[in-house]
Order: sequence, then structure tokens, then C-alpha cells
Amino acid sequence: ELIIEKHRNMWNWIADKIEEDKGTNSHIDDFGDYKSLYLKSQGYHGYVYYDCFVCDYIIRKHKIYDGKRCYWCLLKWPSTCTQFPCEDTRLEGDDLGLYRRFWTSDDWKEAAKYARLTANLPVNDLYLEGELKCRIN
Repeated sequence: ELIIEKHRNMWNWIADKIEEDKGTNSHIDDFGDYKSLYLKSQGYHGYVYYDCFVCDYIIRKHKIYDGKRCYWCLLKWPSTCTQFPCEDTRLEGDDLGLYRRFWTSDDWKEAAKYARLTANLPVNDLYLEGELKCRIN
């Protein structure tokens, strides 16, 4: 639950900061840079794999470094993709994942909306700690 809390705190902070900046922060090249900005502000910069608390948890706890870690994501992404569901949906006519929409957005209002949606993703009900250990071992 702490990992989910960290995820939600980061993405809500990002949404708030984007709304505060209104797209005028000169230190930001694209909206993805807000993840690094948050992690630096919290003393985590350089310590969190892929600047994602959920990816970091799976990698550190279960030593899964490739795209297979996404199968065990703690979050339920609006995607049918098992590798990188945050970036790709594999849905016909709409293949951009929520994170990719955020990161590539040209509009600060849209980016803030996608950050807020990411913050509030539901927990993946398929994820069970005991099941994860059984499948990996």
C-alpha cells in the first residue's frame, strides 16, 4: 500500500505543479520531466527505476528487469497490453497509453488531466502478493 500511496502522491503533485505552472516552467522540456522534478524534490532522484515507484517495487523485490515486470504491475491501466501498458493500449484506433498521452501532450491542461488520471488508477485486482511469489519462483 505504501507503493500505491507514493505513486498517487507523485502524480497528484505533478498534476498540481503543471496547473500551477500553466505550461510556463522553463526547466521542463516535456511533461515527463515533472517526474524527475518531483523525485528530486523528495530526495529520490536517481534511486527509483524508470522514475516509477511501481516499476521500482517490482524490479527490486522480484528482480524482474525486462518488460515482463509489467505483467505484475500493481495498477490497472486502461490497456490490453501486457508489456508497457502505461505507454500502449493495443486498442484498435487508440493505441496511446495514459502515460504516453501525458508525456507527449502539447497542452498543459491535458497533461494535468492525464497526470490526475494516472494518480487515481485503480489497484490491479489480479495482483496478489502470494500469487506473485508462486508465479516467479
